[in-house]
Amino acid sequence: MKVVVGDLYVDLGEESFRKEMENGNSVGLRSWIKVVNSESEIHEKKISINQIVLPLCGGDSIYPANELGEKIKEKLVSDGIEFGGGDTADNNTSKGNYRKVIARTDDLKMVAADADVDVDAEVKVGECVFQFSLPSGSFATMMLRELFYRRSGGWE
Repeated sequence: MKVVVGDLYVDLGEESFRKEMENGNSVGLRSWIKVVNSESEIHEKKISINQIVLPLCGGDSIYPANELGEKIKEKLVSDGIEFGGGDTADNNTSKGNYRKVIARTDDLKMVAADADVDVDAEVKVGECVFQFSLPSGSFATMMLRELFYRRSGGWE
């Protein structure tokens, strides 16, 4: 995956973004969402894939300014959502929000249950427990998929 012209990105620090998401501040977030305008901007601002977001569609959402954005709008129109002449959906929808394309955790822990460690009454000896947190709107099942899916095309 790489950043391409037209992508939406968050133009503020990771911790600030996480706090805004946890507080449900989607309107405030819009002021930090920017569109990648050129290849040189990607390099000059050092925009990484970790900053790229996609919209949760709504009246306050802006959409990628590339083929993906057009596909999203086409799908919304086919579902009966109208755009009032701008790049945002009419106000008869939800406000909208944004989710990062790549969600990262910084607190992944794995505890192997053995005879000396009592992890949980439901965990048997020889099993493992994974503990981690993800930002709101992220899916633990996808995190586990990325941990266990081998790049060679199979499951561990």
